[in-house]
Amino acid sequence: MAPIREGKWDCPQCGFKGNRGSEIKCKQCNKVRGNDVRFYVEEDAAEVAEQEKLEKAQAGADWVCQYCDAINPAGNKACKQCHAERTDKKREVKEILDQPEAPPPPPRKSNAKMFAGIGALVALLCGGGTCLVCSTSEKAATLEATSWERTIEVQKYGTVIKEAWRDEVPGDGRIQRTERKVHHTDKIQTGTKTTQVSEKVQTGTKTVKVGKKDLGNGYFEDVTKEQPVYENRMVDKEVPVYREDPVYKDWATYEVEEWHKDRVVRASAADGAPKWPEPRISGDKEREGPKTEVYRATFKDEKGKELKWDKVPYADWKDFKVGQTYKLAVSMAGGIEGLVKAKK
Repeated sequence: MAPIREGKWDCPQCGFKGNRGSEIKCKQCNKVRGNDVRFYVEEDAAEVAEQEKLEKAQAGADWVCQYCDAINPAGNKACKQCHAERTDKKREVKEILDQPEAPPPPPRKSNAKMFAGIGALVALLCGGGTCLVCSTSEKAATLEATSWERTIEVQKYGTVIKEAWRDEVPGDGRIQRTERKVHHTDKIQTGTKTTQVSEKVQTGTKTVKVGKKDLGNGYFEDVTKEQPVYENRMVDKEVPVYREDPVYKDWATYEVEEWHKDRVVRASAADGAPKWPEPRISGDKEREGPKTEVYRATFKDEKGKELKWDKVPYADWKDFKVGQTYKLAVSMAGGIEGLVKAKK
C-alpha cells in the first residue's frame, strides 16, 4: 500500500491557514469547510500510521448533501446537519503528478567554452533587444571622390584539356591518356573478434514517488511507480572485423571543344562617367560572357576622417556630386551601410 499523508486546507471565511485536512470545521472561526475548499499537502508531511486515520482516509471521498450542502465523511449514511439521506455527490478524487525533471544537457565539446564566451559577448552587445554590433548611426560626410570599374569576360570556343573518371567523360571528349587510380574502398568483413565493452545492465527495480492523489477527504496518497535500476558492467561482445579493399578505375585526361574564359577586359576611372570596355570580339568563335560593374565613393566626415564606400548601388552613385554633403548610415565597425533618405 502506498504511503498516505494528511493534508491541510485554508479557511476562505477568516483566512486561517493550515487546518488539518480531516477537520470539517475551521479551528479559528468554526465555519464548516465548503466543497470549494482546496486541499494541499506539504512535501515534508509525515506518513499516517494510526489505523483509525488510515481507515478514514481509505473510506472514500467526502460527500455533499444535496439539500443543505453540508460536507460529510464517507462513512456517514445521513447528513450530520439536516439528517437527509446520503447522496452521490462527492468531492473530486484526482492525481497530481510531479513535473518531470528536464533531461541533462548533452556533453559539450572542447570548444564549448569558446562558443559560450562568444554567445555571452553577443548577448551583452545585443542586450535590451538592440544589437549594438548591427546598429547604425547617422553621419554627415562630404563626397571627396568617385570611381568605377567595369569588366567583360571574353569567351572562346576551342579545345580545352580536362580530367575526369573515364566513365564520366562526355561523348564528344577525346581521351588522350588514362591511368589507374583508387576510386573508393570496399569494406569487407573478414571475421569477428571478442572485446569487452561497457554495457548498461538492469539489476532490479525501485519504487519512486511520482506524484500524489487527492483522496477528496483531506488525505493524500503517494502515487508511485516501479523504475528499473541499472549498473554498468564490462561484458564480452563479438564485433565484426573488416579490411579495406581499394577499387581502381581509369582516370582520363581528355580534350573537348567548348566555350571557356579566354580573357577579361577592364575599364576604370576616377570620374562620374562609367563606360563599358571594348571586348574586341574576333570572329564567330569568340563571344561576350558575364559582366561586372563596381562603383566606389570616398567621403570625409566633419572631423576629417575618411570613409570609403566600396560597393555603392548605381542608383545612388549616378547622382553623386563631389563636394556635396550627404547623410550616411554608418555601422559600429565604421562601414557605410547606405544613404539616409529624406522622409517624404
